[in-house]
Amino acid sequence: MVDPPSKRARAGPDLKIILDDGELEVHALILELASPVFASMLSSDMKEGSENLVRLPGKIKTQFQTFYKALQLYSM
Repeated sequence: MVDPPSKRARAGPDLKIILDDGELEVHALILELASPVFASMLSSDMKEGSENLVRLPGKIKTQFQTFYKALQLYSM
């Protein structure tokens, strides 16, 4: 079972994102707060939540980095 977002460690990245051209480590909480899709995926019994790994086929690293940076600014 996956810990709810409030119990996740906040010290460092806790989720790996696999993209077509590489991977990134991110804070799951930022994605969960910004997206109901990520929230459902990471807090349910889906394998992404239990493995702390999300595969995003068809997406490239620079695009996801831009998206994630915008979310970080929004969450401040």
